[in-house]
Amino acid sequence: MVLMESVLSPKKRRTQEERSTETKKRLLEATIDCLNELGFNKTGTVEIARRAGVSRGALVHHFPSKHDLIVATAEYHWNRITEEVRNLAMTMHGGQLSLDAFIDGIWNKVFLIRGSSATIEMIIAARTDSKLRRELVPMLNRLYSNYDEIWSQFFHNSGVSPERIEMLFDLTIELLRGMTLQRVLKDEPEYYQKFLESWKTIIATCLIEEKKS
Repeated sequence: MVLMESVLSPKKRRTQEERSTETKKRLLEATIDCLNELGFNKTGTVEIARRAGVSRGALVHHFPSKHDLIVATAEYHWNRITEEVRNLAMTMHGGQLSLDAFIDGIWNKVFLIRGSSATIEMIIAARTDSKLRRELVPMLNRLYSNYDEIWSQFFHNSGVSPERIEMLFDLTIELLRGMTLQRVLKDEPEYYQKFLESWKTIIATCLIEEKKS
């Protein structure tokens, strides 16, 4: 009887909103892939639509121009990595993750993922594209503001000043981004791991000294 009911019961159809959301996600993921593999200049809407498996008309319906698609991709990717950092911080706050492991997690789950190269492509393009820069700058500022909030939240009542906490996290992000860019020319994991280990020691020392003062 159960088998018969499952056969006869029609499969629930997705709503228009669900289909639209899925199409947008496929387009955004395809844009990330194109930016990673082709670079900003060679990334075009025709290739993005092909990789996403949708028509050019469907792409234009959701994103009228390449500019709109790039901006949406930046927001999509940066929102996703914000959640990654938040999850790592919550795990650390719960005592399941050390500060060293937290830094490793940011490196592996934010800067070594496929979207990191796409981010570099978008930021470099924004240097000479004032319209794109005007859109990306406030989004990037929000991203860093979220980072600072997450980081500070889990060092609350630690005895370390908020200013020192913010500075250490900002330095961590800048170091990791610089390493990501350098990997384009020097892709040697062991080389960057040495920097990470040294930076962990520096942070630990700074935190200890701050608590003593």
